[in-house]
Amino acid sequence: MAELRCREEIVQRTPEWHAARRALITASEATAFLHQDRRALADYYADFRVPPRLQHYDPAAPLSPFASSETVIEEKTATNCRRRETPAMRWGARFEPIALEIYSRLYNRAVEQFGLMTHDGAFPWLGASVDGIEHGTGMVVEIKCPMRPVAETWRPDDLPEPHYWVQVQIQLEVLALPAAWLYTSHFVEYADMVDFLSDPIVPRLSGCILIPLSNRRPRATKPTTRNPNPPPPSAPTTAIYPPPELLVLDNSSDDNIARRAQLLAWVEQTCAVQTHRPQFWYLDRSSRKWVGRSRRWFSRVAGVLERAHGELKAGVA
Repeated sequence: MAELRCREEIVQRTPEWHAARRALITASEATAFLHQDRRALADYYADFRVPPRLQHYDPAAPLSPFASSETVIEEKTATNCRRRETPAMRWGARFEPIALEIYSRLYNRAVEQFGLMTHDGAFPWLGASVDGIEHGTGMVVEIKCPMRPVAETWRPDDLPEPHYWVQVQIQLEVLALPAAWLYTSHFVEYADMVDFLSDPIVPRLSGCILIPLSNRRPRATKPTTRNPNPPPPSAPTTAIYPPPELLVLDNSSDDNIARRAQLLAWVEQTCAVQTHRPQFWYLDRSSRKWVGRSRRWFSRVAGVLERAHGELKAGVA
């Protein structure tokens, strides 16, 4: 941990973070340059002891379900390089802070967050942003909050998606750490506050966050003697989270009724500015899988990724 703190890092989702990613192949992008062949997936199946009859290979199919190599290179080489944000990405970014808090509670582990880091060796063009690293164990914690329904998200025995596993392998390679926990959590949103309060099946973990009202123009700032020409209002783009003690309600605890009342009071007070709406949620299910670093796997795919970076470098130049 001490060594990692000394390494240069860039805070996630800042303008500097977006700019730095342009010249790198990051852990989340690596799968766009790989395919569903044995080179990329053999160690994944071996890691989770998947029997041969259930293993699937398709060398012509990309490993990433979200982007192709052409799409990634096109975005990075564009004049105004900015990562395209999909609904699934917005969902994940919205719930990751909550999932990280739940993880810390369930497993009684303090997790320290880190920003974007680059490979400290022969592959300086390889980068990774990890969600956190456990105190005490030094294990990477990678949080996933898929948007899809439960039936489509979880495979038999909670087998994680292969592109998740590949992302974690790149993270372990960049940070030179031996292992990681891949924590996948599925959240469900209530229709409204009434739905939240009247749920007959009280879930154990629930809460509320405030979502920007993107379809409503926020109130303009009134002119004053000190500020006769206030700037025009701009729509908020980020969610607002409750104080840490109200971020996740544990409905099995004795003080839940009091905390729920405090949360509702916070929602009423904070929503008074009319720029956000309350979104109540509950955790439907989650799973945690151990992933060990595979140097053999990385040695197999390093050449593919290096050639991809060569194409990227030529395009940026």
